Amino acid sequence: MADQEQLDILKQGVEIWNQWRREHPSMVPDLSFADSTEVDLDDADLSGADFSDANLREAQLGGANLRGANFSRTNLIKADMWRANLSEAVLYRAKVTEADLSQANLSDTNLSEAELDGVDFTEANERKDNQMKAIVYTKYGSQDVLELKEVEKPTPKDHEVLVKVFAASAAAGDWHLLRGKPFLMRFTSGLLKPKHTILGAAFAGRVEAMGRNVTLFEVGDEVFGDVSACGFGAFAEYVSVPEHALALKPTRLTFEEAATVPVSAVTALQGLRDKGHIQPGQKVLINGASGGVGTFAVQIAKAFGTEVTAVCGTRNVDMVRSIGADQVIDYTQADFTQNGQRYDLILAVNGYHPIWAYKRALSPKGRYVMTGGSNAQLFQAMLLGPLISMTGKNKMGNLLARPNQKDLVFMKELLEGGKVVPVIERRYPLREVPEAIRYVEEGRARGKVVITVEQNNNISL
Repeated sequence: MADQEQLDILKQGVEIWNQWRREHPSMVPDLSFADSTEVDLDDADLSGADFSDANLREAQLGGANLRGANFSRTNLIKADMWRANLSEAVLYRAKVTEADLSQANLSDTNLSEAELDGVDFTEANERKDNQMKAIVYTKYGSQDVLELKEVEKPTPKDHEVLVKVFAASAAAGDWHLLRGKPFLMRFTSGLLKPKHTILGAAFAGRVEAMGRNVTLFEVGDEVFGDVSACGFGAFAEYVSVPEHALALKPTRLTFEEAATVPVSAVTALQGLRDKGHIQPGQKVLINGASGGVGTFAVQIAKAFGTEVTAVCGTRNVDMVRSIGADQVIDYTQADFTQNGQRYDLILAVNGYHPIWAYKRALSPKGRYVMTGGSNAQLFQAMLLGPLISMTGKNKMGNLLARPNQKDLVFMKELLEGGKVVPVIERRYPLREVPEAIRYVEEGRARGKVVITVEQNNNISL
């Protein structure tokens, strides 16, 4: 019988249901024998759900993700499943009479002994080989300007690799690019409208094809990379990437875990090692330790043999301690710039303190590196940091991370050695990239936010 709690959540609406699915990714919905006639489930994530013997007569399931769902003996008479993803679903002996399955994905769908009289199969499974789905924007604005569209699949150039994307990750840079803010960034991203229309930098996937001059990879290789320096485009089913922007995926990581690494972990690495000159035995403070860059920074700093103090909010204290921080400061209870402690290296990932407050918390020859936070924190690091560095022993400034293959390989070794473990809070399907970016922009993400890309041509527009 149907799980009553799940059924009650479903009846509250698709948005609340999809949020519940994201928060319980391993939970298999049990909605067997449910009586939900004429219910509106358009765009609902019902993948893997058990609807056996349920009554879904005239239900609205347009665009829903029904991959792998069990509809055995289910009443789907006159149900609207236009553009629904029914790949690998089981409709054994289901009553599907007069249902709308136009443009639905029926890859590997079991329709044995189903009642199919009057079903509309128009354009079901129809798709051109040179097309892919991607999140597209053609003007700056809020998440509302993002659209899931069918676009031309890229063709790799001589030194490029075509990667079938299985996962990507969202970061602060995505919403900055989306909104075109700060305005100065438009001089590189496009003054009046975006130069590149598909967002997404960090991703993981499998090599699908290669240009004739590619020497480092083979078809079938599992890879991860960062395309922020070569046009972005990771929020799509495929991306064409220069081979120098890729590395072989760590074997012990899933695609989702690997997709968190190329931007956030490399930013943390370069901030600590290249700009911060981190050394074993130093006292290192990470301000903003619970986010994407911060969770990697804590672990990388520990891997370098330092004593790490992490600063985060109350709800993240235990998590940050669990990934290796020696001391954790709850910023709602204490101000690390006022407690008299001194640090050899401060990495500012989030939040805001005046640059003079950071200087007060540094040891006599300590370094301050800003990788994120408020606009005020950014501009102070850019404008005042060099002046302070020239007039004293402290070195203060910002980091502009530079993607490169060497650092991907370095991180691969740390990850395979178990010294660094990605922290993932939420997963969103490709069609929900706008919601993922909205959540990241709120500044409350714990660890990374991942975009999952299903690869059976089954993402409903």
